[in-house]
Amino acid sequence: MRTILFLIIGGIGFDINHLIAYLNNPVKYMSLVGALENYVLVVLWIVGLYIEKGKFQS
Repeated sequence: MRTILFLIIGGIGFDINHLIAYLNNPVKYMSLVGALENYVLVVLWIVGLYIEKGKFQS
């Protein structure tokens, strides 16, 4: 569970990095795609964390 929390924090860091790169140079669409991809990945990790948390409580 701690590993997933570290992945979420790291993913948010990468998201911010890609988003700032896109805002500095809007021509770089790949930075925007990277930011969106990482945001989706973080949301999926959070969903997975709740699923795993529910399994251990039962």
